Amino acid sequence: MSETNSSIEVDLEPTSEGRYHRSELITWWDQSALLSSKVLVVGAGALGNEIVKNLALVGVGNLTIVDMDIIEHTNLARCVFFRPEHEQKFKSEILAAEASRMNSDVKTSYYTCPIQELGDGFIGQFDLIVAGLDNREARVWLGAAAKRTGRVWIDGAIEGLMGKVQTFVPDGPCYACTMGDKDWEALTKRLSCKLLGVEEMEGGHT
Repeated sequence: MSETNSSIEVDLEPTSEGRYHRSELITWWDQSALLSSKVLVVGAGALGNEIVKNLALVGVGNLTIVDMDIIEHTNLARCVFFRPEHEQKFKSEILAAEASRMNSDVKTSYYTCPIQELGDGFIGQFDLIVAGLDNREARVWLGAAAKRTGRVWIDGAIEGLMGKVQTFVPDGPCYACTMGDKDWEALTKRLSCKLLGVEEMEGGHT
């Protein structure tokens, strides 16, 4: 039996199609609107990483990221942009830098503080707010600020294998309207999303 070698010709010529060509095939797609838009992302953890990744990929031109936490070793298993050399650095700073590096069309800025410290004037400058927060206190404040400034905001949350997304518009119910008695009770005790107080967490409970 004789063996024959066959070759396949591959076109290695660079394509003339633009970066967003596939998206622009959608009849209602407006890439220029995306490139000029300003989106605020609150929370730079696992969910925040995915939010920023997708917004940067489609070409949202201006992304501002707010998060007060630093990158820990355990974040590396859940956050697509974080690397070992990023540990002990601010999440918002690294996420902003990596998103801009992934797509040079995207201008990024970041704040390393609680969203509550930035105020209504800050919130009002954005076209859209997307949050991946881990506590109710920040959500309640952000929901009230978005309503006061007439901004639409999308709230995302993950808990184990479960996920939840809610969209809030200025003339509709606010985030606080969705909270039940247990939520308010947890909020008054300043508990985290895992329903653990500070003393419990410091004691090693997870």
